[in-house]
Amino acid sequence: MTTTTRGRPPKRVAVKTTAKASTARASIDDPKNAVPVRGGAQRIKPGGGAEQGTFNFRVGVELKDSFIQWARANNRDGSLLLRDFMRAYVEQAQMHAKSTSPALNAVERRRRQAAVAYGMASAGLEGFSPSEEAQAFAERFINGEMSTEQFAQASYSDVHER
Repeated sequence: MTTTTRGRPPKRVAVKTTAKASTARASIDDPKNAVPVRGGAQRIKPGGGAEQGTFNFRVGVELKDSFIQWARANNRDGSLLLRDFMRAYVEQAQMHAKSTSPALNAVERRRRQAAVAYGMASAGLEGFSPSEEAQAFAERFINGEMSTEQFAQASYSDVHER
C-alpha cells in the first residue's frame, strides 16, 4: 500500500476523460465542453470548465432522500440535476429581466414602435380607432414595461372578451 509523506493513503480521484479533452479553459455552460453521461445529463470535460465553486445548502432529510430516490429512478445524478435546475433558473431570470427591462435598446424600441404603428394603421383601415386606454397600453409595451408575449396575450384577451 502506498502512503503519502504524512503516512496516509493517497486520495483516489475519479476523473472521466475523453479522447478530445481540451486543456484550454472555457465556459462551463459551453456545450462543446460537455460530455453526455447517464440519463442525458452532461458532465464538463476535464480542463474544459471554468473555475468551480462549492454551493452548500440545508434541506430536510425527507426531501433529500426523496430527491435522490427519484433521481436514481430516472437514471440521473442528483448533483447534475441541481446544476441543470440552477442553469434553467438563471436562464429564466435573464429572460424575464430582458422582457421586463424598462431600458430597451434603440433597435428594439423602434421595432416595437413599428409593430404598434402597423397594428394601429391596420385597425384604422378596418374603420376602428384605438381608445386612449389602448394607446396607453401600447405605449407601455413600446417603453419596455412588458414583453411581446405579455402584450400579445393581453391584446388577444381584450379583443376576445368583447
